Amino acid sequence: MSKHTGLIMGSLIIVVLLGVAVFGILMLGVFPSGNTTTQTETSQTGCLSSGCVRKLPIRFIFNNLYTSQPITDSITATIYRGTTQVDSSSFSRGLWDTTKADFQSADSYAMYVTSANSKYEFTFQVPLAQNLTQPRFQITLNMALIGAYTISLLAPDGVTPITSSYNATSGICNGITSCRASKQPTFTVILTNNADNTGLTGTFQRIEVLQNGMPRTLVANALVVTESGTGGAPAKSHIIGQTGTAYVGALPDHATDKQRNRDGSLSQNAKGEYVTTLVLDTSGMSANSVETITVTYYAYLGIAYFNANNTPNSEAVVLTSYTFQIAS
Repeated sequence: MSKHTGLIMGSLIIVVLLGVAVFGILMLGVFPSGNTTTQTETSQTGCLSSGCVRKLPIRFIFNNLYTSQPITDSITATIYRGTTQVDSSSFSRGLWDTTKADFQSADSYAMYVTSANSKYEFTFQVPLAQNLTQPRFQITLNMALIGAYTISLLAPDGVTPITSSYNATSGICNGITSCRASKQPTFTVILTNNADNTGLTGTFQRIEVLQNGMPRTLVANALVVTESGTGGAPAKSHIIGQTGTAYVGALPDHATDKQRNRDGSLSQNAKGEYVTTLVLDTSGMSANSVETITVTYYAYLGIAYFNANNTPNSEAVVLTSYTFQIAS
C-alpha cells in the first residue's frame, strides 16, 4: 500500500469513528438511560430518596416523658399556623387523628396541649411520607405530667424547720432560740415532688398569644414571694432580689421532676427535689410589727406578664405555697 493510500484509509477510519460518536450522542437524547428516566419520574411524583412530599392528615401519639407510655388522661390539643387556629380536639388514650387532612410536608405549626393542669406548646414540621400510599403522617410527642408538690423552709441556722414564725430581733423561731437573729436572715426553701415519673415538660412560648407584639414566654418553674405587713406600724421588710411588689424568680426547667428507674432507684437527673434560698432584709421593720411572707411555687408563669400586671397570667398553675411570719 502506498503512503498516499494509507493516509486516505486513516482519514476514512477517523470519519467513521466520529460518525459513530455523533450517532451515539443523538441516540442518548432520543432514548435516555434507565437512571435518567427514574430521576424524571421521581421529580414528577414528588418523592425523594428520603420520602415523598404529600398533603395528608396527621396521627399524633402522646407519650409520658418519663415512662414512654401513652398518656391515658384526657388531652385537649389545638394546632396553630402562626396565630390562626387550624384544628382542635379533645381525646384520650394518647392518640389523635386530625380532622384537617391537608398538612403538607415541610410546613411548620405549633400545638398547644393541656392535660388537666399539665401544659406545653410543641412546634413541629410536617414530615415526608414514606411512600405514595401512606394514609397519614405520624408524629410522637413526649410530655411530662404535673406531680404533687410541697414546700418546706429551714430557719437561718439551716436546721430548724419554720412552721409558723421567726423573730428577726431575738432570733426566736417556733418558740425556740436556736435560730440566729439577723437583719438579713437567709431561709432555705425546699421544693419536693412526691409523685414518681412526673414533672414539667419545659419552658415554652405561646406563639399564638402575643404580648407587646411577641409570643408569651412561660417558664416551667418559678417562685413568687410576696409580703404584707400587719399589726402596729407598717412593716417594711424587703426581699433581696425584689424588683417590684414581689420577688419573682425562674428555676431550672426540670428542677423538681421525678423519675423512678426500673430497679426502683431515682434518676440522678430527676430526683424530685430542688433547694434554693430566700434572703430578707428586715432592717426597715418598725418595732412590734409583723410581716407575712408567702412563697408560691408556680408552673407556666409568664414573668414579663406578672411584672407588668402584678398578677399571674391565665396559664399559670399554683403547684403549692407556704406562708410564715417575721416579727420584730
